[in-house]
Amino acid sequence: MAAICTATGRDLAGVTVDARERAFMATVSAMLADPEWLLPIVAAQPQYRGTYYGLTAAALLEDLWYDALANWVARAEPAVALSKTPRGEPGVKGDYIVDSLPYSHKSGAGAQQTGVHWDALVAAQETTGTWTSAVPVTYVASGYSPVTGEWAPSSPTSKAGRFRAVWPRPESGDARGKVPALVEWQPDGSATLLAIWSSWPSFELVWPTLAARAAAGVPANHIELLWVPAKGVHELDAGTLTWKGRPGVYIFPADLLREVPTGKNNRATVLSKEIVHGLMASAAGLGLWTPMPMWFAAYAPPRPPDLYLSQRSEFDRRFSPASRPSALG
Repeated sequence: MAAICTATGRDLAGVTVDARERAFMATVSAMLADPEWLLPIVAAQPQYRGTYYGLTAAALLEDLWYDALANWVARAEPAVALSKTPRGEPGVKGDYIVDSLPYSHKSGAGAQQTGVHWDALVAAQETTGTWTSAVPVTYVASGYSPVTGEWAPSSPTSKAGRFRAVWPRPESGDARGKVPALVEWQPDGSATLLAIWSSWPSFELVWPTLAARAAAGVPANHIELLWVPAKGVHELDAGTLTWKGRPGVYIFPADLLREVPTGKNNRATVLSKEIVHGLMASAAGLGLWTPMPMWFAAYAPPRPPDLYLSQRSEFDRRFSPASRPSALG
């Protein structure tokens, strides 16, 4: 049976994916497989969204994403050509260019209503319409939508049940009737429970297991911390974990983004949450996504680094004897 995009009605078998879109997806997957890139990017999601207003947070997260990507490319894939799209120039498309292909960058705390066009000078007149993009879209989903998924074990000694994301944390600090477990979770949904704790573990308890699996070649972004049923599951149980909206980086190919149904919100043209869900599922079906587990957000400080202090330290270094050899004698 052919897979149909629920957002556009397109048969995915007829969607053309540019080879450069696949190559960029491979670059992103490699970057997020490395915990030294993955964890800072994850920590920034709740920090910036909780500290700054929506559009400001989105802009800062986009800049952080670009800086992380630029660092990764420079160190690990120097043959990749990456540049910022010139801002403010007429006719410019996208937010950055990878190997001569521009990408528009969008992000949300999971699948959520997403603006694709905003005009401060024109009030919305129509309630619905369609949108066609000239460029592919990188969509960073930094949350679960919904926050629960279904566990189907492959062993008869393990019980089926519902798992819950650890981020955002439940208001009580834990999930009733559940305990935290570290899960090795492949993009295809197959999963293994690596470790289970009776109460919320410290970072120092989580890290050794994750580091050992990463050292064995498991991508860091294939490991997640989840709330699992307190009874009926055991360490090393295997099975399938199904989640409608899993956090990760999705590339919506340009050919898929034709006549996508839209709505209006104030002066913005928006995609509904369900349309974004459909595009995410289609990108996954086309092999254009990689997971971004959110467990580290539960350990991140509530605020991002103080921006003033970083500027102040640059100024203070000018008065350091190490920067003024003549001051030593």
